[in-house]
Amino acid sequence: MFRSMRRPHLALTEAETWALLEHTAYGVLAINGTEGYPYAVPMNHAVINGALVFHAAVEGHRLEALRVDPRACFTVTEGPEENAGAIPTGTLGTYASAMVFGRVCELPPEQQGEALTAFVRKHLPERVGEVAQFLDSGRKVAVLRLDVAFISGKRLVVK
Repeated sequence: MFRSMRRPHLALTEAETWALLEHTAYGVLAINGTEGYPYAVPMNHAVINGALVFHAAVEGHRLEALRVDPRACFTVTEGPEENAGAIPTGTLGTYASAMVFGRVCELPPEQQGEALTAFVRKHLPERVGEVAQFLDSGRKVAVLRLDVAFISGKRLVVK
């Protein structure tokens, strides 16, 4: 169902791929749009219990499309280093990427707390104590979980 990597000598281990997902701030979620065109949107993410979580508005194109077809691909990249002094001598830089395929589901309100806490802990750690207050305030948020069917990553040193 999923293709093997064309250049397997560049492959990251599964643990290295998860580590890349853990420390990157954002990636791009690609889904099948409602008008027949691909729909790709940059999103912040967090890793929790072997899945990726995101937050979104409670309505809009993204949720409409996912309710029709929950299949998705999420990708992150890093590199090359912006500080030229950090690039290894004799190279043009190091690039890494991860791709995650799976199905996205919308979490019900009673399951949103853990996912939002993981998300806030990653992106706004000084505000993690505010998650319960946010949920109790009645404000609406869609919390999405990408359940992983396939994951791969690679790293390339450009010489």
